Amino acid sequence: MLLALLADVFLIARMDLGFYLNVYLYFLVLIHLPVVTEKHFALLVAFIIGISVDQSLHTGGLHAAASLTAMYFRPVFIKAFGPREGREKADYLTIYNFGVANYILYLFFMTLIHQSCLVVLESFSVVSFPVMVMRILAGLGASLLLYIALHLLTVRRSVAS
Repeated sequence: MLLALLADVFLIARMDLGFYLNVYLYFLVLIHLPVVTEKHFALLVAFIIGISVDQSLHTGGLHAAASLTAMYFRPVFIKAFGPREGREKADYLTIYNFGVANYILYLFFMTLIHQSCLVVLESFSVVSFPVMVMRILAGLGASLLLYIALHLLTVRRSVAS
């Protein structure tokens, strides 16, 4: 978790990815909290991580608000896309536990909410609506590719068994 936060603050924030690309590794940590994490605890973790990024990047609460909004809807997406059989305490969100299609849909909707909140709160205007949509879609696509690649590189199949 700390590594993702440090990578966001010191590495990704310093890279010029262009106006349209917003990729944040800290959100990958929030997405992959264990399935049985209580909603209140998940919201607290999202706020702490979001406000830490905000303090480091001087963004005034954008990341905390976007993280809290996405984590508020997390139980809905876990219920919609998660495995149907009983869950154990050690059950983690992996592509092997959810299945490829359900995992990608879960990532898609969580990242869509996060990216949408960031862009809308940053723009705070609907005058440039097409630009906002392009920024959301570009950030969503780049984030999904990065999140899936990192997930496949770091998760072992034995976690699912």
